[in-house]
Amino acid sequence: MYPAEKIRNVALISHKGSGKTSLAESMIRKAGATERLGSVDAGSSILDFDEEEKKRKTTISTALAWIKWQETKINLLDTPGYADFVGEVREALRVVEAVVVLVDAAAGVEVGTETVWKIAQGYNLPCLFFINKLDKENADWQKAVEQIQKKLSKQAVPLYLPGQINLLEVESQEEETKKAKQVLIETIAETSDELFERYLSEGNLSLNDVANGLKEGIAKRKIFPVLCGSGLTEIGTIELLNSIVLLLPSPYPASGKDENENLIEKKLNDPFSGIVFKILSDPHLGELTFIRIFSGKIEHGAEIYNMRTRTKEKAGHLCYMLGKNRQDTPTIDAGDIGVAIKLKAVAVSDTICDPHSLIVFDPISFPVPAISFAINPKTKHDLEKMGHGLHKLVEEDPTFTMRYDPELSQTIISGMGELHLEIMLSKLKNKFSADVEVEDLKIPYRESIRTGAKGEGKYKRQTGGRGQYGHSLVEITPLPPNSEEAFVFENKIFGGAIPAKYVPSIEKGVKEAIDKGVLAGYPVKWVKVKLYDGSFHEVDSSDIAFQLAGSFAFKDAFEKASPYLLEPIFEVEVFATEEHTGDIISDINGRRGRVQGVEGEVVRALVPQYEMYKYSTSLRSHTQGRGSYTMKFSHYEQVPAHLTEKILEEKKKEEG
Repeated sequence: MYPAEKIRNVALISHKGSGKTSLAESMIRKAGATERLGSVDAGSSILDFDEEEKKRKTTISTALAWIKWQETKINLLDTPGYADFVGEVREALRVVEAVVVLVDAAAGVEVGTETVWKIAQGYNLPCLFFINKLDKENADWQKAVEQIQKKLSKQAVPLYLPGQINLLEVESQEEETKKAKQVLIETIAETSDELFERYLSEGNLSLNDVANGLKEGIAKRKIFPVLCGSGLTEIGTIELLNSIVLLLPSPYPASGKDENENLIEKKLNDPFSGIVFKILSDPHLGELTFIRIFSGKIEHGAEIYNMRTRTKEKAGHLCYMLGKNRQDTPTIDAGDIGVAIKLKAVAVSDTICDPHSLIVFDPISFPVPAISFAINPKTKHDLEKMGHGLHKLVEEDPTFTMRYDPELSQTIISGMGELHLEIMLSKLKNKFSADVEVEDLKIPYRESIRTGAKGEGKYKRQTGGRGQYGHSLVEITPLPPNSEEAFVFENKIFGGAIPAKYVPSIEKGVKEAIDKGVLAGYPVKWVKVKLYDGSFHEVDSSDIAFQLAGSFAFKDAFEKASPYLLEPIFEVEVFATEEHTGDIISDINGRRGRVQGVEGEVVRALVPQYEMYKYSTSLRSHTQGRGSYTMKFSHYEQVPAHLTEKILEEKKKEEG
């Protein structure tokens, strides 16, 4: 077991393809956790063990690896670089004390690195930069450093030069090296008033001052050391491991709230508390629940309390993870990260704690899904497996959602992008044996009327015995679109033209016609129906006859009342740098959208839902991957005439 001061929890973050996994594999081998160097390209990576990752040769899920270095336990969390899997990055950043940000020595600071850097800033995490792939032909260390300082932080300063020259130890007479060392010492001095005054008065700092100042400056995010090397050739790996142990902070007390919403702090030696930050479904073991322990310890067989479900259960097998490889452990201590097997009814972000010492930690903040597909099982055999598989995938990934829309008769899945959903469907097929097909996402159009009209409905049937007879006359008028009252029924029958007992049947028939639609099969909204006359038969009239008569009367009136289609309009907020505002506005205009305003890096607009299909892909293209957006339903508006014709034609084809 490791005390908290001998634990380092570190996430590797960057743009896709920067070499996070290769660097982590190098760290794992150097630390002696494995004898071979895992390779992403060869499919032998310890961390990219999922079949989808092997097939695509890229990380799609945060992997955990624990290693031992200088008597210290390091928990490495290797995160994905694709924007579609930013939820995985958020999970990792919620449970670590520091990050290592990788920058490709040839490509420089790419958009994905900027994105995850902003997220890390939100968590106020200390950071080391690692310029990777120095062995590439077009590597440019100096340019990479300049980009880090320009795009990410001015407080980023080299600690190592290429060739693994440690600026704190080197005594070089080369002008560039001397200058780089001077910049490093000055930056360290500026991390505290005391050091700065000493530096000004003495012109230098002692080795002890430099070491302490560097560590404290990193913890306070006043300095971000830059290291360099190559994960593939294991250059700089040892220096990085040393820096993690010597410079990055160990776990510290965590804050949460009690049941009365009062802020409380959990000290490391307080009773057990932790947060569930990841769940994986294993076909042989069941669910693997990844837990960060903030205080106390969790023991095999101990009773734990789930603050969300308000239920107790016993902790089962506990283990540490090295990729998919498990090492059983009787306990997981404060500050550490581990896995509990087969915990019941837990979800990502759940606080679990000692039943006698309750606390709730802030949940992980996940982005809202940006794109949706509709899916159907290919066979009845796939239907049950699809439901089970989707349920498991939703448990694993909070940025992936599913719902069944009864109006559209579609199962709708939503995620962060096309690649995200493509991989989820691949997992659904390969992991849960559910074969599905993707179909166009239907739009929940509405039907309404422009003018008033009268209609007549009569149902008369004679079959030899007792017949059927119902007769009603209605008048319909439009209500204001988007008003709270979408349907009003008014009974204006006088003189007993229709017995009162049949009026509810007529209203029921009208409602059925409204729900099914008349123009194109979409629900009718914002219409007032007045029943003003009709007739009945003493013997043949019945509830069903008047129900049908009411339906016929409404349809007759609706067709005369200048009917039209309405489409859902969404409030869209697009976030991107100001340099891309023009392209964003142009794209929105091309989607029949109306820009409502621009404030700094935010463009607000009203856009038809129909035009937002696959917008995430378009936005990334227009903003080089820097853009994001949110959307929520606003109101309904009339569909343009040319699109109405297209919708009606498609509806006819659909109905055969």
